[in-house]
Amino acid sequence: MIVYLLFVQKILTLLNSFWKRFFCFFFPKWKHRTTEDILLIRQPVSVALAMEILGCAPQNPWVYIGGNATAILVDSEFAKDYYVRSGIDERKIRIVGNIPNEHSKKLIMEHAVSCNNKVVSEKKVLCSLPPDMIDRLLFTSHREMTEYWIKSLKKPGVNLIVSLHPRLPRNDFSFVEKKYNIQISEIPINELIAECDIFVACISATIRTALAYKKVVLNFDMFKFNYSDYNNIPMVLTVTTKEDFLRHYDQLINDDKYINELKGLYNNYPAKYFGFNNDGIVRNIYSLLS
Repeated sequence: MIVYLLFVQKILTLLNSFWKRFFCFFFPKWKHRTTEDILLIRQPVSVALAMEILGCAPQNPWVYIGGNATAILVDSEFAKDYYVRSGIDERKIRIVGNIPNEHSKKLIMEHAVSCNNKVVSEKKVLCSLPPDMIDRLLFTSHREMTEYWIKSLKKPGVNLIVSLHPRLPRNDFSFVEKKYNIQISEIPINELIAECDIFVACISATIRTALAYKKVVLNFDMFKFNYSDYNNIPMVLTVTTKEDFLRHYDQLINDDKYINELKGLYNNYPAKYFGFNNDGIVRNIYSLLS
């Protein structure tokens, strides 16, 4: 009986693989290959096929906004450039900026004052802990991955703050605070990014917020998805191995000249290229809808 079930499972696996490849042959825009040559499909084949049949499939399934909307609102010139490169019609895109965050402004001002009045000995490192998407390339469980990140990032001279991905239950991570004496913050991550010196994440959309605040980012692509979002942005250090992750992090926290050089690269871009606060954003959106 067990042999029979294993045989059936093997057949179903082969059929599923064939079905995916067959679909991608006719609709290649839905597929993406990782650096490990693993085939990914943006949606389950049945869903993607239904969207194609009904004529509501996005122009580029791997771009979050899809491209079918009449108007697409983005926060920055950087976002616009990325979407245009991804095949989105430039005529649809409107840059409206970000909703002003008064608390973030206050944090930035306080941080600027503190830097001017005293020597800041600790680097503020914000860790955006990734969701539970373990594929066993580098870690066997999310707990193992979490402990590795915390052990690697908690260093002398570092004030480490952890922000959980929204789908991670807060109670499941009490061990981080008890075992490692690390703060898990419930403050919105955009406010934490405004205050940090180094932002550590894993292929997160919040990296765009860090760019808007002109932060240095260490992007650990553990899943080796090989996304191209930040390929040409030198302030975002993208790594795929534990060795490179540790090496770059060690240099960031110990070499002030290195981190200042990376921050200085923002001067090569227009002041508002990565984002800006717009007090009239609601009015602008309303005018587009009316």
